[in-house]
Amino acid sequence: MKHFLIPLLAAVLVFLPVAHAEEKLITWAVIELPPVSMFTIPNPEKLTDLGNGSTDIALRAIAAHLPDYQHRVIIANVPEILAKMSAAEPVCVGSALRTPLTEKFAYFTERGITPPPNLIIRKKDVEKVTGGAATISLKALMQRKDVIGSIVSQRPYTPAIDALVQQAQSQSQSQLSQVPSARYSSILKLLDAGLIDYTIEFSYVAEYFNRQGMLQNELIDVPLEEATDPMPVVVMCTKSAWGAQAIRDIDKAIRAAVSEKELRQALLQWLPAPLQSRIRPQVRCLLQAASDSADTRTGVT
Repeated sequence: MKHFLIPLLAAVLVFLPVAHAEEKLITWAVIELPPVSMFTIPNPEKLTDLGNGSTDIALRAIAAHLPDYQHRVIIANVPEILAKMSAAEPVCVGSALRTPLTEKFAYFTERGITPPPNLIIRKKDVEKVTGGAATISLKALMQRKDVIGSIVSQRPYTPAIDALVQQAQSQSQSQLSQVPSARYSSILKLLDAGLIDYTIEFSYVAEYFNRQGMLQNELIDVPLEEATDPMPVVVMCTKSAWGAQAIRDIDKAIRAAVSEKELRQALLQWLPAPLQSRIRPQVRCLLQAASDSADTRTGVT
């Protein structure tokens, strides 16, 4: 009987390390929004199924410095992601904004910087919407009766914009509607068709659609007076013991990857040329600071 148990016990001991290694898994929730994230197949499951979007490139660069982890991909919108995090499901997002809402459910580390979202309009509607002004106030625009706007519901933009939209909606004073967030790009098609006069989006998204010839009308961006400063792009993971360890390891991977051209390319490649020139020095400073940092930047203790 003892001779039978010895090989059985040996087999168990052999397989125990493998089972433990399989526990180190990061599930990346991605939102299809070219050029931030683009899919090579309809339902991506691996990082290699993602395309040449800025987040796609960044995730592969980060994953290369996480050899102990397996990585899988799921498609999810913002409400779905927040629901998973609030339920303590182990999930991370490679491109997010730090807001009061996401701070309730996630740990963070910075991986880049982005210009703020802008007003997006059809070029032929410049006079109608802005009167040719170089910047525009969203607060004033939402109160006008002659133009109609729309944004993605439950999507964070900036704390200032989010608070302004929430206040206007609660007072029923806004000419700004909200559409479901199943596909972020669908709102640009509404704009292109003339069903709305404006939306709020990052300029590189509109630039991508223009470059690809995906619309009938050229889109342009107009800076919003309520959103003038560049914002950190963060990786966020569920606020749990699992997420605390994952975000620490991801932070180390980002600091290891900052010297590689892929991470810089991910931050700059889809920006319009004028924006690239303005934000390149800030990207350089952010990545240098990350490289010089010997300590975790996550705030997780």
